[in-house]
Formats: sequence, C-alpha cells, structure tokens
Amino acid sequence: SSEPTHPSPHLTGGAIDLSLINDKGESLEMGTDFDAFGDEAQTRYFEILLERGKNLPPKEQLALENRRILFHALTSVGFTNYSEEWWHYDFGDQFWGRIRNQHAIYGPTAPAIP
Repeated sequence: SSEPTHPSPHLTGGAIDLSLINDKGESLEMGTDFDAFGDEAQTRYFEILLERGKNLPPKEQLALENRRILFHALTSVGFTNYSEEWWHYDFGDQFWGRIRNQHAIYGPTAPAIP
C-alpha cells in the first residue's frame, strides 16, 4: 500500500517472515515452501485436516508439529500470525493492532538520508 495511513505490514518493520531450522542450518519440514500460495500455506491447514478426522502421514504430522512450535513460540511473546501464511508474524503494525484491538505502534518507514 502506498497510503500512509494504511502501510503494508513489512513497510513498517513490524512484520517478519520466518521458519525453523535445525542445528545444521537446514530448513525443517513446514508443509510448503516459504511464500507458497494455496490452502496448504494457511497456518492451521493441518489442524483443520485433523479436525475433519484425517490421519496425517508422517511428513504432514511433522509439518503440523513444526508449525505449532513456531506459532506458540511467537504468539507467546506477543506476535500475531497472518493466518493465510504460516511464516508471517506481526508485532506493532496495523495488522497486529487490529487483532489485538490496539493502536499500531509502527507506521511506514522511510529510507535514511545520508
């Protein structure tokens, strides 16, 4: 968004995209690639499958567990999650404020002028 009163979350510095890695720096199974589009990218995708009675194969079960770890680690310290993207978390931006019923802390950033 180019509208100053409605900046995109990443423009404020209050949004992050992240995943989990192991101690060797290798990405853990999350069910989709980062920036994937489709229902599988939704944070609760595998939770919904379980709620519908589906038995998850090992790879999907692992993705479910890893998404839970990421979600609970970040939400327990105040971040909110954009539910359409398992990797997107916010703190202090407009999206975070709407979910928490608070005013955003951060507005749009501007490049530093040397």
